[in-house]
Amino acid sequence: MMTLEKDHSEDCLYMDIATPAWESDDGHLYPVLVFIHGGGYQTGTTREIPEEAMAKKYAKNNIVFNFLKGFASTGDENFAGNYGLWDQLRALQFVLDNIERFGGDPQRITISGFSAGAASVSALSISPLSNKLFQQTIQMSGTFFSEWAVSNRVVFETEKMAKFVGCDNTLDDSKELKKCLRGKTVEELMDAVERMGSARMEPNSLLFTPRIDADFFPKDVKTLLQNAPIKRNLIGVADTEALTFILLLDKENSMDGGMSVKPEEIENYNRKKFENFVRNIIAPKNVFVNENEGKEVQQKIIDFYLSDSGKIDGKDKKEEALYFLRKYLDINTDLMFIIPMLQEVHYKFEKGWPVFMYMIDYYNKKYYPKNIPIKGSYHCVELPPLFNITACPFLIEELSEEDLEFENVLLTSVVNFVTTGNPSISTLKWHNLNTKNPLQFARLNPTNPKMESALYPKKLQFWQKLTENYSFDLIRGLNKETLKSKDEL
Repeated sequence: MMTLEKDHSEDCLYMDIATPAWESDDGHLYPVLVFIHGGGYQTGTTREIPEEAMAKKYAKNNIVFNFLKGFASTGDENFAGNYGLWDQLRALQFVLDNIERFGGDPQRITISGFSAGAASVSALSISPLSNKLFQQTIQMSGTFFSEWAVSNRVVFETEKMAKFVGCDNTLDDSKELKKCLRGKTVEELMDAVERMGSARMEPNSLLFTPRIDADFFPKDVKTLLQNAPIKRNLIGVADTEALTFILLLDKENSMDGGMSVKPEEIENYNRKKFENFVRNIIAPKNVFVNENEGKEVQQKIIDFYLSDSGKIDGKDKKEEALYFLRKYLDINTDLMFIIPMLQEVHYKFEKGWPVFMYMIDYYNKKYYPKNIPIKGSYHCVELPPLFNITACPFLIEELSEEDLEFENVLLTSVVNFVTTGNPSISTLKWHNLNTKNPLQFARLNPTNPKMESALYPKKLQFWQKLTENYSFDLIRGLNKETLKSKDEL
């Protein structure tokens, strides 16, 4: 999973469209679902979703399904970046202009995405260039409010790539650099990325991402959201997203960012490793206004996540290691997915968006390797039930009865949201966020899906206070005054 693919074309302006084989009884047009795949903005093709899934799971339910498929930049107007988003914009314009010919209703378009695809959905819903091309959004495990989703670090990574492909003599002239890079083949560029190492050893692990460019994004993301047209939004996460990157992917895998812990390393994970991760990766002192502020923030984070560490007093080394490894999983899941999502949801709720939020806590333990001691609902858990993608992060040869029950819960919720604007199903009446319960969510599993009052309010409050009281926003990876990233400070 998530290795860089080389069997593809530079011509990526293609989409697959699946439509019902019959006209509607009343002659009305069908709702439209556009899906943008994940893959860290670097991998993935339309071949990932089997045609059978598009037909049986969406077209059969009277939905016109569309599946559409680089981010590099020097940081100025000559090589501004965000080219992948411009491609997505062109695809959405095509859908709006032409989907009626396929039986789709251009006034009932829902765009959806998973992981980086969900971050793209988030981005498209706030950019003034794209936010009027659709009516609803679905975000699965991704938001544009994450540091990994949008960052000026792409400028530095583009310069690194230029050196690997022999364009380093053009670094002082962005026009010439762009010309030099465009003269390289796809294979040369991808080989360069592999030699660079295609991700970093931290939650902001991606190299080539969108950036705030004063064009596709003329203002900061929060300001753009405040000015964007209101849309119905279905958004959610799995409860232990970081499991995929930390325990379920190979350390040698080119896209895991070096965050993973090998099975043989698990028993040696300890307090020192967790604290070093916080001090050196999550909150390095140099990003704050002074060293004392940095130390204070570091200690607050350590104290918050290890507040219950007294329960391992007197425990053996194995239990101690699992405790600190769980905390490592927690903080990565929080920073990469949960807290950025809750911040986006908070801003949307303030502006009156109808938001339906969920968290998946289901997983099938039989798919886990025996040497993985911590289990949970992982990044990619939505893909088998929604799209028949069964190789992320491990191969699933056949869905169990319980898997099929979970598929019924999740797929029916998505279909109902696309067709009616409300994801409620026979076993669960969903409620969107409201003044009384601004963080309420649906806990999704096959046996007892239910609404709960608030998703991690204490965690959200903790990270919001850090953002408000200190000079650097650790969730978005930006200095609050200058909007500079870690690499620029």
